Amino acid sequence: MTNYKSVWKHTLEKIRDSTASEQPFATSGAISLIVAVYGSSLVKMSLMLTLKKIRKQRTKADINNIIDQLDQSSASLCKLADKDIIAFHGFLGAIALTPKDEQTRKRRAAMIKSGRLASIRVPLESGIEILKLTDLIVAAVPLCATPLLCDLAVASNMIYTAVQNLGWSVKVNAAKLPPPQVEMLIEKVQQMDRKAKRSSTIVNREVTRKLKGL
Repeated sequence: MTNYKSVWKHTLEKIRDSTASEQPFATSGAISLIVAVYGSSLVKMSLMLTLKKIRKQRTKADINNIIDQLDQSSASLCKLADKDIIAFHGFLGAIALTPKDEQTRKRRAAMIKSGRLASIRVPLESGIEILKLTDLIVAAVPLCATPLLCDLAVASNMIYTAVQNLGWSVKVNAAKLPPPQVEMLIEKVQQMDRKAKRSSTIVNREVTRKLKGL
């Protein structure tokens, strides 16, 4: 895409309206990544507010370490959202290209192949990166102030949903690959889903247990 403007430079209103149109700017993968990034932001907010109530230096250090890792993962996910959009629009551009000669035909075929592979690789990379957030949320639960725990549960559920949705992108876009590759990718997606679900279950269970004591 020429003159590409990052999805993070657009307003939420513009992304909403574009996504609901016949010519969406963001991909379903990018929308899932936006959800994951906002989930990460909820966790960071909860920990930042918790820091104001903490006196133990060791606990402060643990919280700051989680916040640093959240920032790193969020930055990576932001870049991956843009990569997914660029790959998608590049693929559409290749499909629309009219082969006028052999050279153009070969270039078009190469662009389509590259776009199809990117539509598998980027969601897969994104899912792997999001799984880092699931571990961070589990680690944040015992450190977070009780009144803010519900935000961790919400964030965990958002992130689990994002992993599930990215898994769909991988499965659908991989459908035309040779069966052994499809099976390998589906197994990878299922592994990611199980891990995200397990982490979400732990977070929801622990948050529920802690809130019962209020």
